[in-house]
Amino acid sequence: LLVLALYYIIKRKMGASVLWYLAALLCKVQALLFAPVMLAGAIRCCMYYVRDRKSADAEIKKQAGSQLWRFAASLGVSLAVFVLLSVLMQSGQPRITWLFEKYFATMSSYPYAALSTFNLMSLLGGQWAQLGTEVMGLGITYQTLHYILLFASIAAAVALMVMKFKNRCVYLWASFIVAAIVTLTGTMHERYLY
Repeated sequence: LLVLALYYIIKRKMGASVLWYLAALLCKVQALLFAPVMLAGAIRCCMYYVRDRKSADAEIKKQAGSQLWRFAASLGVSLAVFVLLSVLMQSGQPRITWLFEKYFATMSSYPYAALSTFNLMSLLGGQWAQLGTEVMGLGITYQTLHYILLFASIAAAVALMVMKFKNRCVYLWASFIVAAIVTLTGTMHERYLY
């Protein structure tokens, strides 16, 4: 599903990209790792649409307007379907926020810096170490280091995207951001690389 979402970014069809990304997000919370790539792709495609709307060629102008409206409509419909399906899948009292609560509970349910994951946290002695444990005399906890490296990984990926945005590089950015996050941060499983 993520491959299709990224493919449609390359083709500048953000409507289809949003649909596939939200489908992936409904299946697995780990699709959130790709959110910066999706956001950068959406911004870039909107910039293309706006640029093309200023074109002197009436056909290009018409196509750009049509693509922009399709993207906005697809985003709205996809979000509505996302919320509707998440409400339908829950048991008990209907609450729109239950899926977000589940996502955040899933992300915070792994209290170890590393657990049989051979990444930086493991190299720093984080195997089976609680997130609140101090990192080998550095004066910070594994959780603090985790957040610092998480934001650094995302910032590096965004910087690469901004410096050289080529549609054909979308798969490389997605690979980079996942590899950086899994390699450097805590609370990760190696299977996220696959």
